[in-house]
Order: sequence, then structure tokens, then C-alpha cells
Amino acid sequence: MHRMYTEMEHAAGDGKHELIKIATAFITKQPIDLLKENDIGNVVFKPLPIKVEDHPLGVAKCDDDCLLVSFLTNQIHKYNQSGEYTSKITLPKGVMVYRMYRMKNGNIAFSDLGNKCIQVCDMNGHVIKSIGKGVLKTPRGIHIDEASNVIYVADEENGCVFMFNINSGKQLKKIGSENEEHEYTDVALTQTGKVLVADEGNDQVLLYDYKDQSLKVFINDGYEDGKVMWPSGVVVDEDDNIIIASIDKLQLFTSDGHFIKRIDEQEDGISVPLQLCIVSNNPCMVAVANESDNTIKIFNY
Repeated sequence: MHRMYTEMEHAAGDGKHELIKIATAFITKQPIDLLKENDIGNVVFKPLPIKVEDHPLGVAKCDDDCLLVSFLTNQIHKYNQSGEYTSKITLPKGVMVYRMYRMKNGNIAFSDLGNKCIQVCDMNGHVIKSIGKGVLKTPRGIHIDEASNVIYVADEENGCVFMFNINSGKQLKKIGSENEEHEYTDVALTQTGKVLVADEGNDQVLLYDYKDQSLKVFINDGYEDGKVMWPSGVVVDEDDNIIIASIDKLQLFTSDGHFIKRIDEQEDGISVPLQLCIVSNNPCMVAVANESDNTIKIFNY
């Protein structure tokens, strides 16, 4: 270590004390974290995929930065971002957890294909409430506006989005008419309250306009960048950027629907991506449940 100090002093001149501080910190800190702290260069860090034991359908982030993963069973597994399995939540028999939403109070809302409803449970697996029984047929993606206590549910078989009060369970509204030609797979809200709907059946992402109570095409169908085929997941970050998972790729759009870039690369193996969740807003990181190779993949964007 003395030799390291001596060489750095010789090279650094007046800045030697800062370099010595950085060298010392390397002993106890990870290099990526250290470089970010000292604002050295544009650090590009690509996390390794998290290998899971079955086809992952849902992913959500915990307060401790771990990720919750669902497999259409009555269990939710928990992994840290380095890929280590840490624990699981076991729910009653008959529950089939599809997609999840982690609430600010720590509870988990999830679409339950076994009981055809939305369930809310705590981290111990105790079911607190059920919403939408007798109304929902194939609930898939969900989003909760906790400021207004409204849960949005994309129902694939009904071909519409249902809105319920999260506290009372009362149905408030239905977006779109029940239509088998639509296969709504996910729903999200922009920072300005616009409703985004992934319509896998028609290879489009739709935008709900509250003014004229209609759904309009937001992102068109197509295989080229800037368009989507079989969109399965949509999420919005705190800067109101929109990330869409569709067959073979993840794409980033502005809140106006303008294409910014493709997030993944071909070698990443994104084939059948499903639910998305924002892992971090600074730096910008998103996780996706990639069903085709049994992984959760995390990307910087």
C-alpha cells in the first residue's frame, strides 16, 4: 500500500491527497460505487441476470432493494440484486400470483388468476382483502394510484381496464368496452395521470383520454424500433419516461410517445419479457421478468 501511495503522489502533484483518498477507499468499497461517488467518468455497469427456478411472470421492488418474483403459484420469492435467493412468501392454496404491485405501506397487491381477482397481502402472506371477484376474468397487469386509492386492472379476457377503490373494493369505472378482440396485458399511469394500456391482441399501446372518454393509439404495431409487437409490460419512471416490454425488446419513450432508444441489446436475450419494475431512478434502472430463459434482467437506461 505504501508503494501505491508513493506512485500516486508522484503522478498526482497538487491533487495527490484526493487520489490517496480514493485509493484508500478502494480497500473497503466496490469500484463502481467509488467511481460514482467521485464523479469519475461515465460509469456503465451492467448487472448480471438473476437466474430463477421457474418461468417468472411478475417482478416488483422491495424497500430493501430486493426483488419479489412470482411464478403463477401461491409463493412469491425474494432475491437480492446480486441474484441470491433470500426468502419466500407463502399464500393460501389455490392462489396463483401473476403480477404484483408493492404498496407504500409494505403490502403487496397482486393479480390472482386462481381466484380471478386482485388480492392484497402483507409480507407474511396473510391475505388482507380481495377485490373484483365475480367481475374480473383474467386479471393481468395492475397499477395503484395511492394518492387517490384507485387500483387499475388490465383484464385480458374482458378486454378492458377496471378501476376499483382499493379500500372499499367498489368498482368505480371501466375503461374500454368488453371486447374479445382486445387482450389487455398491462396498465400504467403517467405522472400527469394519463392511463397507458398494453393491448397485446392488437400489437399496440393505447392512451386513455379522459376528455372524450376514449382510447387512442399511443404506440403503433411493427417490428422496427419505435413500434411494438405483443406488448406485455409498461412502466413509467419519475421523469415521466415510458418503458415498454414487447416481443424481443425493451424500449424507452417520452411521455408524448416519441421513441428515445432501445434499452436492451440483442445479446441480452430478451425474448418473452413480461412485467417491468423501476429499480432505481438515479441511476435509471429497470428490471424485467424474462420468461423465456427463467431470468430477471436489470438494465441501466
